[in-house]
Amino acid sequence: MSDFSIRTTYKPGEGYFGYLPGSDKPAMRWGHEFRAMMAERARAAQEQRKAEEAAAEPFTRAELTQEDIKELAAKYAPDNMTQEEYDAFLGDLIEKGVMEKEDLKYIDYRGDLIPNGQFVSLGSADPSLWENGGGFISASSWTGDSCPSYAALDVRPDTTNVLAWAKEMSLWKLVGSPNPALDANNRRYGIFNTLADTLDAMQRQRMKDRL
Repeated sequence: MSDFSIRTTYKPGEGYFGYLPGSDKPAMRWGHEFRAMMAERARAAQEQRKAEEAAAEPFTRAELTQEDIKELAAKYAPDNMTQEEYDAFLGDLIEKGVMEKEDLKYIDYRGDLIPNGQFVSLGSADPSLWENGGGFISASSWTGDSCPSYAALDVRPDTTNVLAWAKEMSLWKLVGSPNPALDANNRRYGIFNTLADTLDAMQRQRMKDRL
């Protein structure tokens, strides 16, 4: 007659394990240690779920206080920033909850500083006509002090009027059926609106401080 008795072993810190004959896998577990271990695993799993749910929640941009504006205005000149100052400025906005790190993928950060002026398209657009290749009328104007030669367009300046650039970038928002390119453009649009509003408030504060 076959022996179907269950072999029992004990592991310190884990509890008791029951094994069926000929098997190396436990058929049952019990004991205070086992229950405590399972309770700890359940708690850890619950905390991980909460962390994942919190990370999945949409980011809500914080509103800067007047003190925040004064602090930023004292540190940065919106119309005259170096690349390093611009990167530090974005870091401050992330620290204050106005931006999130993911935003940095959509704007110039630790890259080529935008030129001190750029060609701006002035006009109107009718998105309903784009499919037929029409619906856009525009003229170009340079936002800087003077229009550089085409050879100079590739020259990286030491400083930039970030305020003027952010305002220009916040003017245009594409429309159409949802797609990854449009989603990325709309995100950039929102980021640059936030930057333009913040930089504008800083510039007004700097002008007020000069009075």
